[in-house]
Amino acid sequence: MRITLSALIISIALAGNVLAGEPRKINLPTAPMLPVATAQILPGTADKPIGASAGVARNSKGHTFIFQRTANALMEFDQNDQFVREYPNAVGGRSHGLRIDREDNIWITNVVDHTVTKLSPAGDVLLSLGTKGKAGTWDEAAGAHLFNEPNDLAFAANGDVFIITGHGGPDPRIVKFDKTGKFLKTWSLAHADGSRALTHTIVIDKDGLLYLGDRDVMQIRVFDAEGKNLRNIQMNNLVCGLYIDVKGNLWMVAGFDGMIMRLDWSGKVLAWTGKAGKGVPNEYGEAHYMAISDDLKTIYVTDPVNPSSHKITLTKAFE
Repeated sequence: MRITLSALIISIALAGNVLAGEPRKINLPTAPMLPVATAQILPGTADKPIGASAGVARNSKGHTFIFQRTANALMEFDQNDQFVREYPNAVGGRSHGLRIDREDNIWITNVVDHTVTKLSPAGDVLLSLGTKGKAGTWDEAAGAHLFNEPNDLAFAANGDVFIITGHGGPDPRIVKFDKTGKFLKTWSLAHADGSRALTHTIVIDKDGLLYLGDRDVMQIRVFDAEGKNLRNIQMNNLVCGLYIDVKGNLWMVAGFDGMIMRLDWSGKVLAWTGKAGKGVPNEYGEAHYMAISDDLKTIYVTDPVNPSSHKITLTKAFE
């Protein structure tokens, strides 16, 4: 694989100056800070503490779901963050992405099992995509129903499901299905110059355009629903998780950069909070994915590196 100068610089930045023992340089936004009132690390329960957390999502009832890399992988909490239940059918492998569709069905991705699973609100398995334990490229004609580390997914207005795969591996791509799980099409997300692609997150805007976070090259890549790359937005921080709130606003968490950002649709940072750190509320080993309450005052962020999930309460909604 040919390594470009820009890819080499990014790789060095991600690794940090190990020999000097210095932390990796993080670009801080010049935008205002979000109006944070309180920050806390969610405890879970006495016998089911919250550990290394990958995904987070909220359903129509305002319940929060946290997807962990622990035995009690998927946990549900009510509007007051009180434990409701865990989901036995969500265990196994390495938890990664979590999204909830308009019918409150729960979709989870697993980057070791190479599968995507759809659960009913009651926790029953409704659909399983991929072949457990086998990585590869989805080839409908050959009957090869394979993913290579599915990371995240998003839903179009008509119910179509877009799944992104790769996690830095050799075959980053989108695989598109209808709402029943029928394969529709797939396309590659590999970079033309051969540099490493790590497409880590996906959301769909009100016009049906796909916004993909290519984490390590710090880009948001914009596609139409048929795979045409419309533009790329260069960011100054890692694009780890993208989120669209109920008002249609775009948000981002910046992974190892440890920040939560409110963006406009050109990628400009409008406000932010958080930092890279360890063991303190609103400091992150990796701000992985996020979700926001309907009143836009409470932000939930998962951290699989410092095993935790965070709750950030704002003094007022930032729209």
